[in-house]
Amino acid sequence: MMKYFYRVDPPLLQFMKTGTIPLAIQSITPNPANGEVQINFFKATSTPVSYQVMDALGQMRLSGAKKGNAISLDVSLLPPGIYFFRATTDDGFAVTRKVVVVH
Repeated sequence: MMKYFYRVDPPLLQFMKTGTIPLAIQSITPNPANGEVQINFFKATSTPVSYQVMDALGQMRLSGAKKGNAISLDVSLLPPGIYFFRATTDDGFAVTRKVVVVH
């Protein structure tokens, strides 16, 4: 008889218990962007949200942490291209969205 072991994913377990996702992006404006980008979340976070902006090769270009329901990023110094914005909470929830930078 073979035994199976399953890894319990804490964010999935929390979603199954509460029915809510504590981190979701409402909008990224403007996108494409050439200056400042505003990322708005559906609801404000009580703990800091860590964020990273990665280029298409996986190199981190911007990072930080912020509380609240919005993050403003200055992308004017980034070369034109496709980037990925990833936000992560302390309890393991993460969301990733594409940001296009043009000049």
